[in-house]
Amino acid sequence: MGHFTDIFRLRVEMSGLRHAHGGAGMANLLQPAARAGPRQTDPLRGRPGPLPCLGKAQLRHGKQRLRHHAAGSHAALPVDPEGAAPGPAGYTLAGCTVADIILRRQGEALLHGLGPLPEMGVAGAALATVIGQWCGAALGVAINHVKNHEIRLRVKGFRPCWHTIGVIYRVGLPSIVMQSLSSVMVFGMNKILISFTTTATAVFGVYFKLQSFVFMPVFGLNNGMVPIVAFNYGARRPDRIMKTIKLSITYAVGIMLVGLMIFQFAPDVMLNLFRAEGDSGDMLTIGVPALRIISLSFLFAGYAIVCSSVFQALGHGVLSLTVSVVRQLVVLLPVGFLLSLTGNLELVWWAFPIAELFSLTLCTIFLRRVYLHEIKPLSEIKSK
Repeated sequence: MGHFTDIFRLRVEMSGLRHAHGGAGMANLLQPAARAGPRQTDPLRGRPGPLPCLGKAQLRHGKQRLRHHAAGSHAALPVDPEGAAPGPAGYTLAGCTVADIILRRQGEALLHGLGPLPEMGVAGAALATVIGQWCGAALGVAINHVKNHEIRLRVKGFRPCWHTIGVIYRVGLPSIVMQSLSSVMVFGMNKILISFTTTATAVFGVYFKLQSFVFMPVFGLNNGMVPIVAFNYGARRPDRIMKTIKLSITYAVGIMLVGLMIFQFAPDVMLNLFRAEGDSGDMLTIGVPALRIISLSFLFAGYAIVCSSVFQALGHGVLSLTVSVVRQLVVLLPVGFLLSLTGNLELVWWAFPIAELFSLTLCTIFLRRVYLHEIKPLSEIKSK
């Protein structure tokens, strides 16, 4: 069970690095630590464990993996601007699918040494990710060259415009920081949970995998909402802006309600998908109450996610950043730590609903402020 837990912790924390668009820079910082050799002591546990050795193998390939992941993502952007057309979006999906298929097939082969390929363990899985991202990036560039007639990518004459780069990062920096916060939060929560049992960190990793199925539809909804809000703000149509926001909140909360029901009534079914052979049952004992308690925050999270996207659509990315910092760092981690002092693991999971309540309050305050200063004046201007 301990090795199973270490694998989960490693995958969650590496995926946290991947979430940040500045991930290649993070890999550059971590690369010297990977070269320095495996540490015999797990810094989270303070005692011997396999995680440092596994992490060394991952980090040695992580730098290349993150760079090619970024290359594939940016190659898809000219093809799929805001997902405006079903054709281009299909090309983007094709590139992601090819990268994922290669990753999974090659990962299994290199992990276990199938066929003529050597058995490389965790290093093989990391190498397969690099190969998959290489192929996805190459396919993205090829599709852009063949199908994208509006934008031609040429190396000749290419010169960076620092002013444009500065504008892009000024707008995008809050999003970069927000996506990076999840890594800090995961590390902090693992530090808290490991004081109880390694199974608790495994349950936390399982939750992160499962909640993606609930949150991803809401993120997709937001991707469609942001351009609508932004375009209608430019067109001075506050009625359409408010209608879009109301519908988005309704649908997001509805999706979250479905996820809440699943987590409340079938947590054991989902956890059984991740149980290791020979598990004594600790996964279910800890995981069932954990999923039921954490999922209580879903309804608040749906509202908060939509509000954060509205702030970004109207050029107030700092408000979204403030909500994320308060939820994940100012409230979640300190409350989780304080509740851990009681010695009751189930109380620690209540830190998530408590953090979302703070997020709900902040989002409501900020949304009212944005409405009064940005949206409502559009009606007055239009009436004149």
